[in-house]
Amino acid sequence: MGILNKLLSNYGDDLAEAAGKTAANYTDDFVSRWGNQIAEAGANKSDDAMRALLNKRGNKDMARDAFMAMQPDIPGKDLYEMFRAYGGDKPAGRKMLSELLTDEAGDIPSMVGYHSVGTDKLKMALDDLGGDIVNPSLQIVDPAVNAGKSYGDVILLGDKDMYFNKGDYGVLDTWGKSNAYSRDIYSPRMPKSVEKNGEKYIEGTRKPYTAQNISDYMNKQGKKAVESTWATPAQAAAATAERANNLSDILEWAKGGKIKPQAETSKAFEDFNDYVTNKIWDYAEKNGYLDDTYNRFMITDDLLTDVQNILNGKRIGDDFFNLYSDEGRQLLRDISRTASELPTDYFEVKATRPLGLNEFSGAILPNDYADEQVLKALEEAGVPIMGNYDPSNYDESLGQVLRDITKGKNRFKTPYMLGAAGLLGGGSILGALLGGGNDNNQRRA
Repeated sequence: MGILNKLLSNYGDDLAEAAGKTAANYTDDFVSRWGNQIAEAGANKSDDAMRALLNKRGNKDMARDAFMAMQPDIPGKDLYEMFRAYGGDKPAGRKMLSELLTDEAGDIPSMVGYHSVGTDKLKMALDDLGGDIVNPSLQIVDPAVNAGKSYGDVILLGDKDMYFNKGDYGVLDTWGKSNAYSRDIYSPRMPKSVEKNGEKYIEGTRKPYTAQNISDYMNKQGKKAVESTWATPAQAAAATAERANNLSDILEWAKGGKIKPQAETSKAFEDFNDYVTNKIWDYAEKNGYLDDTYNRFMITDDLLTDVQNILNGKRIGDDFFNLYSDEGRQLLRDISRTASELPTDYFEVKATRPLGLNEFSGAILPNDYADEQVLKALEEAGVPIMGNYDPSNYDESLGQVLRDITKGKNRFKTPYMLGAAGLLGGGSILGALLGGGNDNNQRRA
């Protein structure tokens, strides 16, 4: 550790006492490879200088080594794969890593991913689909801000492999493509079934009502499906959702404060609804589409449907409203830009295959939950009950449970957590090198 001790002593006797605390946290290899550059960056005792060093073009190897040095002796984990999972081998990922590795803990919240499902729908999956939950949508929430929305009374916490994988799960592919989005995307819902001669089929098809057939059917609908023929401004906003390339993007969104309290998001969407309605109404009136031969609301809805389809990337064959004109394109740009600035309650992750109940890492149930079939299924699948909430006070009660189960937990030991505090254990590289701060046990926590 000679180089590290020299580095510390170069910046004053007051830093020497940090050597004993920091030496155990960094490998000889890391210090010998990067000691001089760290010393140069540390001359200003600045996290900004260290961040610039980590993010410097060509310093991928240093960012990787720094990432690994922050995670000593974690058994059973391939840290290089974790580094790649965080996008650390790409320029955008290195930028995110440099932020994670130099910012103080708490800068990025610890988020939780879960799927909420009604007891009746879960029992149908148990009875008809072998226990598989077909293409579930997961909310990624920041429980310090809000608990997300209720789509059912059973809360199933997402397993880590639903976020970190090589695409096998079709959820978050860490190699540059994902099914994770910056807001609710109105993704396809389960189709209805019809019974013929004692057998169940997907409504409108000749396909048997099996988990895989349903999954294939839903995947063909596209990622951002329209739930009804009646277009809404909220669905237009969903069409503008950003798609995450990797976890770095999700953490960046969270750090940017995209998730807001539900009262704030509700008000923002009310304002957006008025904005879109007035914008489209004015466009239709100005261009002569609102005359006495048409119902004004029907024309407005037809126009909004075309707007929504174009924002979803669909080509409109019969451009009745001239949306491909300069004026029409300006309307689309205005709506898209305004929608992109809207806050959200949660980020959405959409699975593209059936998930077995045993792939979830925990469950949260209402107080006094008593459905024996579901309780037995959770027990047999090895899904622990992580807590109970009060349905009459959903947001605060569930939020408290989520906050309790993430508090002080380690990202690598707590598979349903996302976020910097769990990932890095707090502190910064430069802070540890130059100021001590945390002892070794804290760094490994």
